[in-house]
Amino acid sequence: MHCAGQRVLISSVCSFPLSTAKANYTAQEKQHHIDLDVGDTVVIEQESYHWYYGRNSSSGACGIFPKVYVHPVDGKTSRDGDLVIRRSEIVEEITTVLKEWQYLYRRLYLSTHPSFKLVQSKMLELIRLRSQLLSGNLPVDEMKNIKLKATSEIDTGNKILNLDMVVRDDSGNIVDIDRTSTTQLYEHHLNAVDRIKRANTSSNKNRNLDIINRHSHNLLLSVHNFVCRLSEDTEILFTLYDGDEMRAITENYVVKWSRQGMAADLDQFNNIKVLFTDLSGNDLSRNKIYLVAYVVRIGAMDGKDTDLRRSSMANST
Repeated sequence: MHCAGQRVLISSVCSFPLSTAKANYTAQEKQHHIDLDVGDTVVIEQESYHWYYGRNSSSGACGIFPKVYVHPVDGKTSRDGDLVIRRSEIVEEITTVLKEWQYLYRRLYLSTHPSFKLVQSKMLELIRLRSQLLSGNLPVDEMKNIKLKATSEIDTGNKILNLDMVVRDDSGNIVDIDRTSTTQLYEHHLNAVDRIKRANTSSNKNRNLDIINRHSHNLLLSVHNFVCRLSEDTEILFTLYDGDEMRAITENYVVKWSRQGMAADLDQFNNIKVLFTDLSGNDLSRNKIYLVAYVVRIGAMDGKDTDLRRSSMANST
């Protein structure tokens, strides 16, 4: 078989008869090629090193197409003899939800509804999660986490669009109402409502933190004077301190203060300044932040105040 100026040898039978198009492929005027749209189901009959030969179930056209444009999926034969794609329940649910949301999403756009951007982000997230689930390369734990995240996106999206709430169990599976008692169904319903509330609260909190974290913040400290009755030289350590966690969140800034009541470094006279930089949004969101100054006396261990020493000498005479 010749195509696009090259010979394509189709010989071996494909071991994965069903595949789904993961990207658009345009045959244009290439002989023996077929067009593919994202999501098209393709029944593959033969394969070569880089090419498949098969039939597009959507258009009914038969021909060749590159292997990289499709990915294999599991399938089964129905009673009528047709090949049916076998996907997980969560993948099928995401597909159904996206089709249902698509019409409402268009209505939100035409009416410039404020929820348009939020629904758009949830649809894009569901598409991303669906791609991960279809990859087949996920461990069991990660597959479970992605499933729970996808069901959370679906439930919160249905809430925004005023659609019916889906009652699920703790694993994210849809509850079979025919096999569930009224009491259990009511309990699952309460859990679902609580789960949606927590998801919305977490989403709003994360959006606020994202807005805060876009910028870094600085704090300028200027020291003009330090008054303390000490007869030795001192060092003053300034730092920002978290009162709840009881720990410093910045490095110490050291100011050396002489016993004469001024900065030990004459170059810093009336010019003692420090800039605490790159304070994140998480730092600003802390409940209690203090500017703490540690005063360290540089001298003998049993240092005494000069006035007290003179008073003691006067009493002894």
